Amino acid sequence: MEISVLKAELEKLHPASLGWALSCCRRDTTEAEEVLQTVYLKILQGKAVYRGESKLQTWLFAVIRKTAISERRKQWLRTLIPLSGSTSNDNRKLESEFERSEMHERFQQALAQLPEECTRRDEHRRRNILIRCDGAGATHTLLDWIHAQGMQFSVRFTLAGPDIVELATALPTTVWTPALADPAGVARVAEATDAGWVAGWPPGSRLIVRREHPSRAARHLAKYRQMSICDVDGMRYTAILTNRPDLPADMLELDHRRHARVEDRIKDGKDTGLDHLPYADLATNRIWLAIVALAQTLLAHTTRLALTGRWRTASPKTLRHRLFTCAGRLVHTGRRTRLDLAGTWPWTTVIINALNRLTALPHPG
Repeated sequence: MEISVLKAELEKLHPASLGWALSCCRRDTTEAEEVLQTVYLKILQGKAVYRGESKLQTWLFAVIRKTAISERRKQWLRTLIPLSGSTSNDNRKLESEFERSEMHERFQQALAQLPEECTRRDEHRRRNILIRCDGAGATHTLLDWIHAQGMQFSVRFTLAGPDIVELATALPTTVWTPALADPAGVARVAEATDAGWVAGWPPGSRLIVRREHPSRAARHLAKYRQMSICDVDGMRYTAILTNRPDLPADMLELDHRRHARVEDRIKDGKDTGLDHLPYADLATNRIWLAIVALAQTLLAHTTRLALTGRWRTASPKTLRHRLFTCAGRLVHTGRRTRLDLAGTWPWTTVIINALNRLTALPHPG
């Protein structure tokens, strides 16, 4: 669409756009006008491009909503970033609140289980500990505490639509390098070296950005809902924030992707009963969750001690349907008890080998 035609259409939609901006900005007229002006500038500067995949009004309203969310997030971050003229009382207050929180208690319990050589500080007051989190861990209070404890962090950094456009246009083509361990070979990784991206975060923070074409499943979903209003050339952008100074961007991005095994454990927990709470009261559901955790622990030890190959990473549903439901019969003969398994079951050999490995293990006592 030509710029003159686009300007005319924007003028026609201005009353409706202002009303939508007011709805997105909690009826704050000043904030809505600033958001709307930011949207117009991004459109005229080519940072938000209308591709004709939907009605202009639908696309414009989506850009306004994304911009309003981004501006609100930036305002919230400014309240967490200490100003140059402020005292350290606010910082100490935040640290004391975190130290009284349940999250701090969980961290202390996890650190207590590590060997002493890991928790000991070196001559630079650093510890050889890396904490990886998803986007929920990207808070100033948590990361400042991790940095003060001499530990390293790697967290998912949420990018809003306008941030994606700004990154895509600010980073030159030469800084993008191929991502490691990428089967398709199309993903690229770069480091946003501009200090403005990491302002207010702990000293030495680095922002690592990954871009790639969406998968086939994501493209199928995009037919029904847009993945990102401000996507650039159909590329999906994700980012991580870390304070590790010793590795290049592609190695840091690959190391953070290994955090995905946590999602696998959550998926296994749902297969084991974590996806529903069957009782009405909290106390009984706590017992249920303890049983689910015990079942996951037993499955983890079983797969590591008794199984080999692809069976060691099989999901609980696969183990339940292929190994645990095999038909068998207990036979008592000659003062001995024998387990007869169905010879026609496709995975009988896997079960017998697993039982033999468990029997050959030394007694734990």
